[in-house]
Amino acid sequence: MNKKDLINQVREKLSDCTPLEVKTAIDLFFDTLAEHLAQKGRIELRGFGNFSVRHRPSYTGSNPQTKERFIVQPKYVPIFKMSSILKEELINKKTKQKNTVKRNFFSIIYKDFFQSKHSF
Repeated sequence: MNKKDLINQVREKLSDCTPLEVKTAIDLFFDTLAEHLAQKGRIELRGFGNFSVRHRPSYTGSNPQTKERFIVQPKYVPIFKMSSILKEELINKKTKQKNTVKRNFFSIIYKDFFQSKHSF
């Protein structure tokens, strides 16, 4: 999903808003998120997850082609940790999909087996 898809999905759920209003709201949300993270803040969205910033110290890197060594400067990187609620939801969806595939697969096998058995 890209930003345009996100705007369209939100627009479908908020039928009283124009696409421009939805785009402005989403832009404002992401701009606010980025500004707060740039100030090394932490953002907690209950039921979704936490955004934070972690410091990465400098280290020695190397170019794999030339084997040249260089110092990578210290930096801050964004971190996302999903909530346990979101994690459970994703696990349950994956398990349901996997079980559906297994059921469909085995029902086809059993169906073929019993049809061939009865045709003898």
